[in-house]
Amino acid sequence: MEKAIATIPGVETVAVVARGETLRGKGIIAYCTLTPGKSLNQEEIQTACFEILPRRAIPDRICILEALPLLPTGKVDLQKLVDTATSVNKNK
Repeated sequence: MEKAIATIPGVETVAVVARGETLRGKGIIAYCTLTPGKSLNQEEIQTACFEILPRRAIPDRICILEALPLLPTGKVDLQKLVDTATSVNKNK
């Protein structure tokens, strides 16, 4: 799923996390960074996902970040992404 979303023009990096529950199971959140100079919003990325992913793999939410949080090893810090989603939901 991450590789497919990363093929969307303007999307630079992607990390996907399953979070919470939806009618179809775990909620899918895709965290994206954009290619410098590109301007995309969540709706545009979501629409592109419908064109390239099976329906069951479409993220429930798209979050655009300036950078993905990294661990000292250079891998994406998925726990920080989950914490980010939790704090955003509390502020709504």
